[in-house]
Amino acid sequence: MKKYLLFSIVTAFSFAAQAADLSYNYVGVGYSEGKLEKKVDYDGADINASFAINESFFVLASYQALETDESGSSIEVDQGEFGVGYHSPLSDTVDLVATLAYQNVDIEVAGPGFGGSSDFDGYGIGFGLRWLVCNNFELNAGVEYRDVEEAIDSEVGYEVGARYLMEDFSIGVGYSAIDIIEDEDLSMEAVRIDFRFDF
Repeated sequence: MKKYLLFSIVTAFSFAAQAADLSYNYVGVGYSEGKLEKKVDYDGADINASFAINESFFVLASYQALETDESGSSIEVDQGEFGVGYHSPLSDTVDLVATLAYQNVDIEVAGPGFGGSSDFDGYGIGFGLRWLVCNNFELNAGVEYRDVEEAIDSEVGYEVGARYLMEDFSIGVGYSAIDIIEDEDLSMEAVRIDFRFDF
């Protein structure tokens, strides 16, 4: 069952906004470490991007590769995402952000005497806030609902993070957790660091 759950480990939601000097034109890379059901370790890397369409709308894209080893078997998860987003200022320094994205997940399992792969399609809907605390420091938080065919009917993920901003470059850290709606005993959590070029 874990091979159908691991793809849901997403430590970075694709929220972007234009609050004061916050950029939503960027390309970034990240690294994550986390636990599935508080006992199975995993790690992974990702690349993500956001591009403005106009003053309120943007497009987003990301790719994430995750891997875990347990009792001689391995699970690899590749996830791609492409979608659109909308942002609206709540004040001079705070933006509300909404996203809608198509998601594709490929899961490959290998172990002694068994193996196989599966491919799934679905969607995610996210809402978040970005707050420019000062000229070079941002706080953010978000929630996302995901539904992916034949794997997890529905799940809810939460994320909080902070970002140090420089002229064209920023460094972010964050914590995320995911709860499976159909089974309260199933959960994932992760910490993430990322490096981003803003333009």
